[in-house]
Amino acid sequence: MRSKPRDRQEMVRILCDDIQQHCSSPGRKALSKIAEMVVGKYSKSFRDCVADTVLGTGFESFRKQLEERLYNQNRKVEQSRSLSRKLSPASDNDSGREAKAGQKNMCDSYGCVNWQPDSYPDDETTDSQKEKQGWLTSAFRKKDRDNDKVASYMKLTYASQRLLINRGKPNPPSINEIMDEWPFLFEFDPLMQHFEQLMGFDLKVVLQRSLEEKAKLVYNFMKLEHSHQKKVKEALDKMDAAMETERSNIPQMDGVYLLLLAYFGESGNHMLRCFDVSIYVLIRGV
Repeated sequence: MRSKPRDRQEMVRILCDDIQQHCSSPGRKALSKIAEMVVGKYSKSFRDCVADTVLGTGFESFRKQLEERLYNQNRKVEQSRSLSRKLSPASDNDSGREAKAGQKNMCDSYGCVNWQPDSYPDDETTDSQKEKQGWLTSAFRKKDRDNDKVASYMKLTYASQRLLINRGKPNPPSINEIMDEWPFLFEFDPLMQHFEQLMGFDLKVVLQRSLEEKAKLVYNFMKLEHSHQKKVKEALDKMDAAMETERSNIPQMDGVYLLLLAYFGESGNHMLRCFDVSIYVLIRGV
């Protein structure tokens, strides 16, 4: 029997209280193992699924609930400690250690693998980082960029980028300041490269894989449960015809957006815009 939200929250609360008796800030791997054990034992109550289809690992949402509750509990403790430090200031060394510990906990919380590098890459110095930063800001304003060099310099200056982004109180960076100093972070490819260094995985690959899995799940669910709805059936028929013509599942990934719009009764213009390619080419030619 599926657990009620109130009962699920109570289970999370009890588990988190027990966890904190042994470790105040367990890592994501430890919480994943705990969530996997609980969901494995009480699969009907806590497993992530739609109809008979298991979503992902089956325990991801339960793990996230554990993580979020522990994070909120630790934040309350940290706020209390901050108040105590204001009333009774600690030494500079103590503050430094606490800042580093807080940063490490933040990395665990957000799943980062490279929140703030401890040093520059080999053969890099503060001066060489500044030189590369200057070249990047200058190259950003040019039309004929050396994109390979941009990618290389952005990778080598990652530590300097993080120093600015992670700068805390009393003078945290503004979006405009980041844009002025590292303008390439506001373009798609350099941003994705930065994300991969920060998180340890290629976001485009993960999104593509996830879209493929979720599109199949949504397609099967709509076909099983809602094919009687006129607009949903029309979208399904178009997807089936396209998949048969192309002999590929790619139309399923593209068509899932139209399928969701049909299910919620929304206009396709809210998400997709269609243009006559020949007109666009003609305008460009002029």
